[in-house]
Amino acid sequence: CKARKRLPEGVVSTLARHSGQRLCEQTPETWLWKGRRVKIIDGSTVSMPDTEANQAAYPQPRSQQPGLGFPLARIVAVFDLVSGALTTLGVGCYQGKVTGEMALFRQQQSHLQHCDVVLADCYYSSYWTLAGLRGQGLDYVGRQHHRRTTDFRCGKRLGREDHRVEWRKPVKP
Repeated sequence: CKARKRLPEGVVSTLARHSGQRLCEQTPETWLWKGRRVKIIDGSTVSMPDTEANQAAYPQPRSQQPGLGFPLARIVAVFDLVSGALTTLGVGCYQGKVTGEMALFRQQQSHLQHCDVVLADCYYSSYWTLAGLRGQGLDYVGRQHHRRTTDFRCGKRLGREDHRVEWRKPVKP
């Protein structure tokens, strides 16, 4: 436990990424979906022990009274569907500038491989996220964000509750 406490946070993320990628490389090609890797993306928050070092690196939310709460960190993980391995992990503060789930995901995007298929929840279904993935040669599968409306008379019907539409670039993000 003492040795683990001395490990820098970046080392843990790097080790997780390298060991996950090694596991992915060992999976047979026949296990892939249509010859492509599917990467599952999800984010969460974690509570940490109330130490001075954790409080300095990950301040507790403003909603908690000082000295009465635990530090929180936001994480975004990328898993390989075939092996179940964690292929990359982003860790950041719970609040503050550029600490949101999308910002952490954008930092992890460079670790995705060309032709991967990204499978995520509706939180990631924004024009800007999909355009960034497409620019990298990645495809996206996920539910539409609940705030986006779609005219199902346009586009192409693929099946029950499955529809392909074209999104226009918004004026601002």
